[in-house]
Amino acid sequence: MTALAFIGSIFLMALWTCMPGAFGQSINLGVLTDITGIYSALSGEGSVEAARMAVEDFGGRVLGKEIRVLAGDHLHNVETATKIATSWFDNDKVGVVIDMPNSTVALAGQKLAAERGKISITVSGGTTELTGKQCRDTGFHWAYDTYSNSINLAPTMVGFGLNTWFFITVDYAFGWSLEQLTTEAVTAAGGKVLGSARHPFNTANFGPFVTASLDSNAKVIALANGGGDTMNAIRQAEIGVSPRSQTLAPLLVYISDIHALGLDAAKGMVFIDAGAKSDCRGLGALVGCRSFGIEAVPGGFCAEPDAPRQRRCQEDRCRSYGGQRAYPPRDALEPNSSSSGACCAVSRRGQRPRRRSGRA
Repeated sequence: MTALAFIGSIFLMALWTCMPGAFGQSINLGVLTDITGIYSALSGEGSVEAARMAVEDFGGRVLGKEIRVLAGDHLHNVETATKIATSWFDNDKVGVVIDMPNSTVALAGQKLAAERGKISITVSGGTTELTGKQCRDTGFHWAYDTYSNSINLAPTMVGFGLNTWFFITVDYAFGWSLEQLTTEAVTAAGGKVLGSARHPFNTANFGPFVTASLDSNAKVIALANGGGDTMNAIRQAEIGVSPRSQTLAPLLVYISDIHALGLDAAKGMVFIDAGAKSDCRGLGALVGCRSFGIEAVPGGFCAEPDAPRQRRCQEDRCRSYGGQRAYPPRDALEPNSSSSGACCAVSRRGQRPRRRSGRA
């Protein structure tokens, strides 16, 4: 979570306070987040602190009123989230509820806020239902959603010849949406989905789901989950995934996830990230593809038109597709193939990019 996202939230809040009937002696914002659970690394205390930083950047006051930040841990439970938000609205005069990692919680929070005439801003929840069938007049969806994380990655990989897919999907609104939209993108690009396995939220043992994906012989094992579930699945999948036959594609990855996994576990994955950095300061730097917000982690390959890095990319025989200056995993390339999208992968340090590690 970044302070920039919450600065935007503050601006919305400031506009709203200009309306008649603005509340109390202070402007109160509630950060409803995951402080102790599997999404805490990408939201949690970081989201709360980012909100406080944004308030400080904004001057701490608006229209002569102090801006206060409250925080609550929804525990990935709709009833708990609803109780916290209701208490905020009734007792603390909170006017805006923010963040809400977990799409089911976000949908419930957005609905409740609308019913109470309050604003909701979902930052970490991903389902397109927030702006689709369950859209509300007072609801805003900031940052990525499941459409943005599937529409570019899937057809690009199919274009590279990775045209058979198997999903390991978390069994709630976020996972359903991500699997459905990615399936549609794969099929539209001429690929085929061979199957899927759905796991409970916050799963420790991914063995049965990884086994099902290996038995499918799909070229792509797509992880339609996030946070701790994604990291657990990657750690357990790397033991059995063959570098010559299957590619691991987590559909929601943050750089904090890569830091937690380490390069040995992460190398070879293909993924899309909505928050790239557009620099190319060295092979150890984060590398961003400006057109799509895609990035490679340290040890990845360069995607910017910087001459020394461009030469290194050419030496590694990576290619550029669709005019997006993104370099796909070398082993995934098909002769004379093309694609309108772009993707990046994690490569091993100092060597040419490959699809997976050398472990069997």
